[in-house]
Amino acid sequence: MGSIEELRFNWEIYGSFGGRKAIYRNFIDRRLKSLKPSWKHVIPFRSGNASGIASMALDPVEHRFLLCGSYRGNISVVDLENFSQAHPGQPVSHKFIPASNSSNHDFLITTCQWYSKDSSVFVTSSMDQTVKIWDANMMCHVEKFTFENPVDQIHWSVAKSKFPLIAVAQSTSNIQLIDPRGGHALQHLRWKSENVVSVQWSLVNENLLFTGGSHGNISLWDVRSGKSELKTFRNPHKRRSAVMAIRFSPSGNFMVTHDRSRVFDVWDANSLKHKWAVQLEDRRSVHSTMKHLQFELCHDGTRLLAIAPADTEVALLELDSGKPRPALHLLHGHYQGVTSCVYRTTYNQVISSSSDRLVLVWSPEMDEKKPETEEIKENELHQDAWSDEDR
Repeated sequence: MGSIEELRFNWEIYGSFGGRKAIYRNFIDRRLKSLKPSWKHVIPFRSGNASGIASMALDPVEHRFLLCGSYRGNISVVDLENFSQAHPGQPVSHKFIPASNSSNHDFLITTCQWYSKDSSVFVTSSMDQTVKIWDANMMCHVEKFTFENPVDQIHWSVAKSKFPLIAVAQSTSNIQLIDPRGGHALQHLRWKSENVVSVQWSLVNENLLFTGGSHGNISLWDVRSGKSELKTFRNPHKRRSAVMAIRFSPSGNFMVTHDRSRVFDVWDANSLKHKWAVQLEDRRSVHSTMKHLQFELCHDGTRLLAIAPADTEVALLELDSGKPRPALHLLHGHYQGVTSCVYRTTYNQVISSSSDRLVLVWSPEMDEKKPETEEIKENELHQDAWSDEDR
């Protein structure tokens, strides 16, 4: 089995559905453990994003368009399926689509997100105190919302809803809600006891919003009632560390939160009961210039994995084992702090950005085999051509 396409084509020969599923998941495990920097896919840089990428997002429909927001506020899209190749065995040149200069933000991009149902629309937030909704076909913004404070994080609801809202966190007690239909923002919720640094909508209920606070608390809100939060809860260890990110597992069974103390807390998504905590090694730290951490969850294999920045490395950390220090696989390739990670499920690829101004594509080793002619050339370069008489 040399590639994911071959396995998908042939896996029906392996007996029952449960057996096929187990074989498939184990195969994905092997692919994820063999990730290495791709020689085929090199994400191009232009003058607009040469300062480095602070935030990324992969479109949820085709897993094809990589949205990039730079430290300077520039927005660009890389088409991972549209590329040219000068010679076999050489890296491909991906199509790079920059935004119009008049539409770009003024400062660092804190969040990028595609609209969950349409790859022609996306939203961005910035430290320039604005949130913008974009037309991806024209690469210009169509709506702009200005706030009194820098925007730390946003999340556009992905639940089934005719009118999904955008939640905005600004390290204040106010939680802004944007209604794209009316083109206006509503100051709808207020967390009196804490400042909000992270937001995440429920996967299944468009009215339920989770927020992470600056003192380690997590609150659940029903946006139909703006009086107060439905419930506030925190980890059993009572860490007073800002909750920088909240994510739900693809299955919807787990909620995972991450705070500045480098701890991932795993919760039961239905009962909202804390299950266990997983900590990165003490020497791993969050990139100091970022107020939030962009990590993703992967459950394609047998384990639930967090794919997250870990100082200059990318960490693949098991979360569902219940062990405080479970299996950890590190990807080495960046030279400075990693800022964001995305996972491309169709190819089991990880894409990471860093303040070293590199965007790396990590592919399974079996997908990175070079053409036979190129391998022969490389082997010839490394052969010992000296004879005993020459020596």
